[in-house]
Amino acid sequence: MNTMLASSPSQPMIIDGVVIRQDSEGRYCLNDLYKAAGEKQKNRPKYWLENAQTTALVNELEKGGIPPLYAKPGRNGGTYVCKELVYAYAMWISATYHLKVIRAFDTLQTQGVAVAEHAANDFQINPLKYFERLLDQAKQLQAERDQAIATKAHISSSREASVMGKLSAASRKVQKLEHELGRNSTEATMTAVEKAMSKKFGGQGFRPLKKWCKDNDVTPSKVPCPRYGEVVAWPAQAWFDCYGVNLTDLFGKEGEA
Repeated sequence: MNTMLASSPSQPMIIDGVVIRQDSEGRYCLNDLYKAAGEKQKNRPKYWLENAQTTALVNELEKGGIPPLYAKPGRNGGTYVCKELVYAYAMWISATYHLKVIRAFDTLQTQGVAVAEHAANDFQINPLKYFERLLDQAKQLQAERDQAIATKAHISSSREASVMGKLSAASRKVQKLEHELGRNSTEATMTAVEKAMSKKFGGQGFRPLKKWCKDNDVTPSKVPCPRYGEVVAWPAQAWFDCYGVNLTDLFGKEGEA
């Protein structure tokens, strides 16, 4: 969870080798921040977003104009949040991670590039490893901004906020439904995976997943099922460790995270 390299606020930053993507509005990808933080079950963005304090903060930030939180659907999507929410998420994870994020952003404001002390040697020896990532991300960001500008040109300013708000709301509804059905990149039911893979795991196929949850002290979610009332949605890591199944490959990255 140590900040390896961060670029200026309008450019991507890299935390522990993970590129933190940005969208055309400069918001940061919450999914990438979770990955850089170690992907511990307790730190899943889903839990943080469900927090009442987080909801209140988002509502307050929404008064500023540009939505502070945007869910981008699809395989290359994710949940993108403004800098204030990056701070809040980092603080929720740990005081140590929060302090590192604050210092990284502070350094960016004054120097344009931030390199953590522990990463200084590696950065000097392998600078291209970091610059290539930044260049690729910069190109992607520029392309997204160009597309956003072209799209906005066809929408009147009076309707733009309304249209964008409706799209965001619709996206959240789709993601909520995906979670209720137990078929997303963080957890999935046995039936959902079998349908997606056109493969049967057998009547006892759930047992390795159940054992994984018990061994790792994880309580899996339960989702509505028209046939059985409710069924278990097993964690993504359990699917990968037990069967080598990558839920992100099956269902795409979370927009909600």
